[in-house]
Amino acid sequence: MIKQDCNNEEVVELMARAKILVHPSSIEGQGIIMLEALSLGTPIVAYNLPAYEGMLLNGRNCKLARKEDVKGLCDGAVKILGNYDFYRGNCGGLLEEFSEEKVMNVLRGIIE
Repeated sequence: MIKQDCNNEEVVELMARAKILVHPSSIEGQGIIMLEALSLGTPIVAYNLPAYEGMLLNGRNCKLARKEDVKGLCDGAVKILGNYDFYRGNCGGLLEEFSEEKVMNVLRGIIE
């Protein structure tokens, strides 16, 4: 199903109901959607990109594939579903590091 024109509440509801977030982007600047998914307990399958370092822990809260490796994405999804409770249970552990307060402190340090 493809759903378009979702408001924020609908996006949160859909993501919370999802078993996995598959994010096949080969270019990513920040990865905010990843933090949103993890905060809702949704494991992730994505390409291994520098933007995800420290946020996505391969084999814990996600499965990462080499860039452009579509088969690797599929295999990762199967692995997560095969051990779903483990992956789901590891989604929230690092979110404190990306809290609004910590991000703002980093930005203040850069600006000052």
